Amino acid sequence: MQRSAAWYIDGGLTDFQESKNQWFRGPTKAMTSTEIQKTVESHLAVSGDSGRFKITVAKEGMTWTPKKTPKYSGDENMRIGNVILIDGLNEYVCKIEKLNKENKLKIEIEDRINRYTLQFDRPKRDKNNDQLVYGSPEVAMLSRGPELRMELVTPSTQDAVLKISSFKGKKYVFRDEILISNTDAQNLKKIFSREL
Repeated sequence: MQRSAAWYIDGGLTDFQESKNQWFRGPTKAMTSTEIQKTVESHLAVSGDSGRFKITVAKEGMTWTPKKTPKYSGDENMRIGNVILIDGLNEYVCKIEKLNKENKLKIEIEDRINRYTLQFDRPKRDKNNDQLVYGSPEVAMLSRGPELRMELVTPSTQDAVLKISSFKGKKYVFRDEILISNTDAQNLKKIFSREL
């Protein structure tokens, strides 16, 4: 049973009688913020992706503010890696990864309910439209994956739109328009122009 750090402070105190249950894995007594921090760190040592994730337990009176993110400088020489994470302005979160060694494109699209993980062979840009990308289906021994048509539309007055269509024959696996920020659109243009 997984519980967030907030559970230990806010809602968990009424559950201490459950500690008599042999399967109970929550706290059996009230904990200080230092004890909670040690518990969280021991959990992250196992599940924290080798130090990639870090959680700091708030002390009484602490407030959280996000770090300021640098504005897009417009520098065309700025290096963009092979992975881009896009937090859609409507309902989706999208991760696009170019696997250079295998010449594949991997796309993960997630909404509140579903997660789509799609992978395509030999991604390439359209010759007439550099913001249009095609991906061939992956071919396995007994199956054939979906194809890809992905287009970035950047109107000058509104936010950009990423149109993704993934289909097998006449059936769509995924088809929708993802509204994205202009900064994400600029980074996607770089990936489209340099990596594909």
